[in-house]
Amino acid sequence: MALKTKKHFREKEMKKKGLARRSAGIILAAFIVMGASCVARAQTKGYDVIVNGQSIGCVRNASVVEEAMADLNRTVQFVTGKDNAYIADEVVLKPVIDTGAKMDMTEVSDAFKSDGLNVKLKGAVINIDGQNVAHVASEEQANQILNDYKNQFATVEGASVKDCRFKEKVAVQEESTDLVKSGDYHQAMDTLQNGGSVVTQNTVSKDEAGDISQVAANNGMTVETLSKLNEDKDLSALNEGDVITTTQSKPALTVSTTVEKQYSEEIPFETEEQQDDSLTAGKEEIIQAGEKGSKDVDALITYENGQEVAKTIQSENQTKEPVKCVKKVGTQATATSSASDHPAISGSGQFIMPASGTIGDGGSHGQTTAIDIINGYGTPIYASAAGTVTMATNYDWGGYGCCVQIDHGNGYSTLYGHMSAVGVAEGQSVTQGQCIGEMGSTGDSTCNHCHFEIRYNGARQNVQNYLNF
Repeated sequence: MALKTKKHFREKEMKKKGLARRSAGIILAAFIVMGASCVARAQTKGYDVIVNGQSIGCVRNASVVEEAMADLNRTVQFVTGKDNAYIADEVVLKPVIDTGAKMDMTEVSDAFKSDGLNVKLKGAVINIDGQNVAHVASEEQANQILNDYKNQFATVEGASVKDCRFKEKVAVQEESTDLVKSGDYHQAMDTLQNGGSVVTQNTVSKDEAGDISQVAANNGMTVETLSKLNEDKDLSALNEGDVITTTQSKPALTVSTTVEKQYSEEIPFETEEQQDDSLTAGKEEIIQAGEKGSKDVDALITYENGQEVAKTIQSENQTKEPVKCVKKVGTQATATSSASDHPAISGSGQFIMPASGTIGDGGSHGQTTAIDIINGYGTPIYASAAGTVTMATNYDWGGYGCCVQIDHGNGYSTLYGHMSAVGVAEGQSVTQGQCIGEMGSTGDSTCNHCHFEIRYNGARQNVQNYLNF
């Protein structure tokens, strides 16, 4: 057994003191770890939910807000009936260290609803020349509307299309819109067809004079809009014939279509008139009938919304030459006549016999609702009373042939049928006894005569009540 020196005891004492110091350090470290753990449990990381710049509370995870937003979007889509509806409020999540309570999904939804939801529609807008004219559900729908609109005018029957485009600058842009501004396919198409306007000048009618409301209504405008267009005028004192500025609807979009087309076109014939003093003035005689010619045409034609606006002829080929019409034109003066030149002035004196001759046996007229005055070809026919010519035809009119009708006022009118020549024009004023034409047998007729009627308010009268024969 070895002897232990003083040095040995000193070393042993030192080892005991070192062990004590190490044990104290371990215990202090344990207390520090335990304290840090308690602080971590008391102050956890979360997110401050900021909606449109205002904090509505904190959540533990961002997914809570995402779930709440998804639920709200499903709700507004159900309520509005639109799959493209969504909550458009600006939401920002800001990381924070917070000791307070955290909101769950329901609480986040309720916080959104309490401040009112900003609901919008995801969609697109059709822009024409820098102006937004129609909002629709999507860019796909906008492009479909534009294609359908263009296709209305993209083909021309019998022609080869060379170009078809919009005249205006058109763009489709993704853009959200408010519920009240949203439109569907039909509304957008109607806007393209009728959403434009053009400034026009209109003349105030008799019924519109002094009535600005009526003027506005007749032009499809409000009184306010009409007033703004006519600030230089006193619209409360409009008179018949005044010219005012109005607007008229027109398409908001124009489709310009250029086509190449081959077609046949008539060539009008010329007419040569030969003066003839053997014919009474106003009478004509055809020597050579005119005939129209024809030609084949190759042309480039431009249409705007189906209406032709320009044409460029590329080639023409005449297929038939026109034949000139040659006719004699009478220059022989006719003697003026008065009522005293006629065979009879009878009855009340209001009407006179329109021509000399023999009264026919009546036939279907029964010598009441009309009479037939028979005489030679070219016998003068005179106005039975003064008035205004309302019809003067050189062609067959309802079996009457060439005929004249005169309005005498007070509901009375007279008709003269089967003429060989008409010597007056529609709208002309005539005096009683003035020559208005010559007797013939045109229309439904078997001999030269003058078919004569007196009418009152359009109804045939018994001629015997006005003329003695």
